[in-house]
Amino acid sequence: MSASKYSTELKEFNNGSKFAEYLENEAKKHKPFHHYTNMKTLELILKNKTLKFTRGNSKSLNDWHEPQVKGDKKYWDKTYIACFSFDDNKAELEKNYDSEIMAMWELYGLPSNEAVRISLAKDKMRDLIDISNKKVKEKQNLIYLDGEKQETILAYKIEKIVLSDVFYVKGTDNDEKVSIQQNHYGVPVHFKLTNSDNLHDFLQNWFFTGYVKNYAWGYEKEVRIILTLKDKIDKEELFMEIPDEIISSFQVTLGPSFFKSELDKPSDDIILETIKRNLNKFGIDKNKVRRSLFTGQVHFKK
Repeated sequence: MSASKYSTELKEFNNGSKFAEYLENEAKKHKPFHHYTNMKTLELILKNKTLKFTRGNSKSLNDWHEPQVKGDKKYWDKTYIACFSFDDNKAELEKNYDSEIMAMWELYGLPSNEAVRISLAKDKMRDLIDISNKKVKEKQNLIYLDGEKQETILAYKIEKIVLSDVFYVKGTDNDEKVSIQQNHYGVPVHFKLTNSDNLHDFLQNWFFTGYVKNYAWGYEKEVRIILTLKDKIDKEELFMEIPDEIISSFQVTLGPSFFKSELDKPSDDIILETIKRNLNKFGIDKNKVRRSLFTGQVHFKK
């Protein structure tokens, strides 16, 4: 996020709920949002019209540190997360070529020759959150135990669905103290603590469950949809329904290793056109499917 685009005035917090609210408001400013995955997962998303959420303390996730030292360990049992990266470089999603993050391709676009990235414009992400919360309020089916939407979680069991920035904290629980002076994308943040001057202790609060990670993960520029249930259930994954109007707005970028041959080879063009036709069956405009800018120019070590 460019520091010049948003206020760099010092932000002070002594209340967990106010800080969480701040992160949620910051998330609404980003554009666009990207989800790195693979073609098989994309096809499941389009076929079932669902987005997968993973419980934040699941061992299937790559960061085991977060649920151990950030947020409330008991609250993690009912907190589920869907992850996106944000990009604020350009206003027009269609021209947003320079937003690719190579580390994200390698970490989440696996296998690399099947890597894809789903991109969602700012207004469509906000629509997704608003529509979802409206369904919860009206007690409509929205969250499911399976991707095929056969088993439903009743709306009254859902505590909240929010979009939020991730706050990256410098310092770990192994340090003597985690500084109360931090930074959020160029904005200085100061925590006014009453009983302690150790931020680590303050962040082990249910308000921060799902909102805070160590700075080591800051390159991901993560924004999350956080789904919280009122009570724990014995499921590591949940699925949220995605409306047709959101799916039809998806832009799909094929990973830099998706094509093995050179760009000007006819075989690549045939493959690309086949993929466009297949995705178009699910409502994706052919003009919104494209190659990575770095196709044929990246080598990920095995």
